[in-house]
Amino acid sequence: MLFVVSAFLPVAVLAYLTFGQVHELMFSSEKRRLLNTGTAYMHSVYDRLLGAAFVLDSLTRSQLHSQAEFDAKQITDSIAFRRVERLTGVELGTALGDGASTQLAWISGLVVAHLEKGEIAVLPARPDSVDVGPWMARAVNSQRLADGIVVAELEREFLWGKAENLTHGVQVCVFGAASVELNCSDPSIAAPARESGLVAAGAPHQESRDGRWAIGRKALFLRPKFAAPDWHFVTLLPREESAPETERIARNFFAVALLTLLLASFLSLTQIRRTLVPIERLVRGTRRIANEVFNRPVRVQSNDEFGELARCLN
Repeated sequence: MLFVVSAFLPVAVLAYLTFGQVHELMFSSEKRRLLNTGTAYMHSVYDRLLGAAFVLDSLTRSQLHSQAEFDAKQITDSIAFRRVERLTGVELGTALGDGASTQLAWISGLVVAHLEKGEIAVLPARPDSVDVGPWMARAVNSQRLADGIVVAELEREFLWGKAENLTHGVQVCVFGAASVELNCSDPSIAAPARESGLVAAGAPHQESRDGRWAIGRKALFLRPKFAAPDWHFVTLLPREESAPETERIARNFFAVALLTLLLASFLSLTQIRRTLVPIERLVRGTRRIANEVFNRPVRVQSNDEFGELARCLN
């Protein structure tokens, strides 16, 4: 029995270590899948932001140089924007949060400084609006903001794309400042994404608190180009997506370990039999010699030490 156990223990340890290594490889593959999906989606959204900024800048410049009357329809005809407005007078003052307005400023001082450089900024939803935005803003005249600011609400389908374009099983949520939800490929995952994806700011990959989701996190830095707070892209993969593969590997390992145990037991018993049977015959032969029974030879058919000893006794 001790021989069997000693033969099985190395196999069991090797199987355990191998299973742990395979599990670690699966975890790393899951991590790469989440981060690669999040990175690719984040880059596609940023590319769309750049494209929308180019459209807004080009169309606004062409209109302002060709006619005095601002025509928002030409801009909204593009697939990038849902609606466009030109803020002047009281509307502009309200958006900037001047003293006459009781509303929160929609356009912050940081954005104003950005617009005065002739750049395009990304704005959140209006303070009094139920929409989550985002918007884009461009100064009509960067040298004099009193001429107005053109604001355009981005078309959601254009900016965020379609959920079916994501990697199978992976969902993505995007959050703005103060964990405000900007978009989720599946609205039902917004809560776990917000609670788990943004809690650990320095953790790019982790699990949800209930263990149901594997979560990846990437940040898109918008401040240099668009004077906006960072957007956080949280990718989620249900644990049941990878659980069947883990269970299959575990079953295979247990089956291999069981077969290895049976094989080790069979070989061990065979080796024990090959060792003990000659010894038992030699013991009986020695007793016969002690009892002066010399007409029965010791029958050991082997070429090892046992066979040589038997031939000497015979």
